Amino acid sequence: MSQTIEESRRVLWLMTSASLADEWCLFEFQIAHRIAQKDVPMYLIVVPLCDIQMNNIHDPELKSFVKTNIYLQYKDARFWKRLRFALPDKPDTCRDGSLYSQSDTIPLSSA
Repeated sequence: MSQTIEESRRVLWLMTSASLADEWCLFEFQIAHRIAQKDVPMYLIVVPLCDIQMNNIHDPELKSFVKTNIYLQYKDARFWKRLRFALPDKPDTCRDGSLYSQSDTIPLSSA
């Protein structure tokens, strides 16, 4: 899992009440956050899908991130435009320098 996160060009982390309570979700956040701190500032994109109550955030790294970073608000009328702006323009190379192809994508549904 950590290798996949490290090879990603961006990480979109959806913050829900369930993800705040799940240790694997928090582990994914921590990996992406550390990469963002040392390599790419806009690497981690956080979208809260719930009201953020600081007393519900127990992970110190996530709490610090929420206090000090700007994140996308799903209820914002310009959400989709802002998300497209935050994502890379051309999906032609991966972070590790290898070529990216459409066959590398994972379908979001089986339909």
